[in-house]
Amino acid sequence: MKILVLCEQYSSEGDVYRMAWAHTRNREYLKRGCTVDVLNFNAKSDYSYQGINVYTKSSAGYNLLQYDLVISHAPNIKNHYFYILKAKFKKIVFFFHGHEVLYTEKDYPKPYYYRSASWLRRLSKTIYDWTKIKLVKRLIHKVIGDKSHLIFVSEWMKDQYEKNIGVKLLPSKYNCIPNPVWHDFVDNRHRPPVFGNKIKVVTLRKLDESKYAVDLVVRIAEQNPNVEFHIFGKGQFFKHFDKPDNVIHTPQLVEQHKLADFFNNYHLALLPTRYDAQGVLACEAATYNMPLISSDISVVKEMLARFPHVYLMNNDRPEDINIKSIYDKLKNNVMSGFYFAPENTVSRELEVFERFTHE
Repeated sequence: MKILVLCEQYSSEGDVYRMAWAHTRNREYLKRGCTVDVLNFNAKSDYSYQGINVYTKSSAGYNLLQYDLVISHAPNIKNHYFYILKAKFKKIVFFFHGHEVLYTEKDYPKPYYYRSASWLRRLSKTIYDWTKIKLVKRLIHKVIGDKSHLIFVSEWMKDQYEKNIGVKLLPSKYNCIPNPVWHDFVDNRHRPPVFGNKIKVVTLRKLDESKYAVDLVVRIAEQNPNVEFHIFGKGQFFKHFDKPDNVIHTPQLVEQHKLADFFNNYHLALLPTRYDAQGVLACEAATYNMPLISSDISVVKEMLARFPHVYLMNNDRPEDINIKSIYDKLKNNVMSGFYFAPENTVSRELEVFERFTHE
């Protein structure tokens, strides 16, 4: 099967994190015998990355009939919508990851006070979101019709699509398949540190986005003064909120290929969330068999309730979290099977592609 993947941005030697979940899929397609090309709408020139040829829009052109299937990841109106309207293709699969069909003002949690926008900016964003959702509805359900199939990263995401688009999908029209996790988390097991007496907790988050709930991490740290909390991520949060003495903030990201070994420096991952379409990082930690605390919200339960070494906290009561007690309960629990392994998720995707392209 010959596949063209449309991405707003894409991984490269200098930026391995960029849409890494798309690259993980594409590498797996390649291993299964598919030919995979990528159209990166933000690429300035063509390049090759780990066996995947990545093209600019001008290089790819609009005649895509050489491909058995076109895949559009997180379709937006900036690039995907108008390109797809002009392109010639056989069949197309849309992957919905979140923001494509969500309202910033209505769906996302209230931002931190220092990130609040003016009423004019909020109105402008609402108008933009309304426009993008209407255009996505028109594109998929009126213009393309039977030439399209939809894949959602969670049942929760599918429900949000139906609510905001205003369309009840037929079961034959869609599938729910989560993003795969990086191979390192499947091939290896978490090895907690054996040095020192303190439990070391790690959080990796974009600090300024309230949906990632760094404020809850701080409140939990205040309740657990004998535990060492390490927060990795960039942002202005600690310029506006006090940092407890037992919190160590490092304003940097951890490269994807180093993340599994990095987790071995800590006993437990603390990854609360107020809103997510899947939460790939938490799925990676869980697959790695690392004790994990996340949030008791519907999408997290859908993804992580199957793991015996995961504790789901009440976001409204972070003061109830006793890290030592929870860690002692979780540390010896082991999960068998790899629900988020690329071999599992990609096998399901390829089955969908084969069936859809032969309809």
